[in-house]
Amino acid sequence: MTPAEILQEIGQIRRMVQGKISDYDPNTQGRTYYNLSSYVGGKSTTHIREDQKPALEHLIGEHLRFRRLMKEYEEAVVRRTRAELGLPMRSPRPQPAAPEVGVQPSPPN
Repeated sequence: MTPAEILQEIGQIRRMVQGKISDYDPNTQGRTYYNLSSYVGGKSTTHIREDQKPALEHLIGEHLRFRRLMKEYEEAVVRRTRAELGLPMRSPRPQPAAPEVGVQPSPPN
């Protein structure tokens, strides 16, 4: 995709939520609850009801889609800029896997 096409697709994302959903069941008296954990400006956990889970899963997916598209946009602009400057295209170096959303990296030993 071209940078313009990527930006157009990004512009179609109207709502998103950052985080991860996990089970939460400390004696909820028959009701099912979940935790929505996110690390925006510090750790934040919100209890959500079972009926909220499908919508939040979709919105978390939209955030992941946004991040993927931003990476694609960056790569497309860099490729275009290098081509305009006549710089050779380098083979991309293998990148370490991106950390899972909501998971903090381990401290160095």
